[in-house]
Amino acid sequence: MAEDYVRPPLLGRDAPSTRAAALRFWVVFALLLAAVIVGLFLLYRFATGGAGEGDPGLNKPQGAPAPAQVR
Repeated sequence: MAEDYVRPPLLGRDAPSTRAAALRFWVVFALLLAAVIVGLFLLYRFATGGAGEGDPGLNKPQGAPAPAQVR
């Protein structure tokens, strides 16, 4: 029994641009690298406890009184 399906003709087309592929690669690589750098920075801040409310905590003794406001 013969098959009834007829394959459509193949149409020729140009190969994809290698420049576009290289550009896509470098853009994705740069975004991933930036994400890794930001992630490492945030992990470093979390690990060292530098994520306080704007206070770097340098030379601050524990339990020190708050500075008085001068009017």
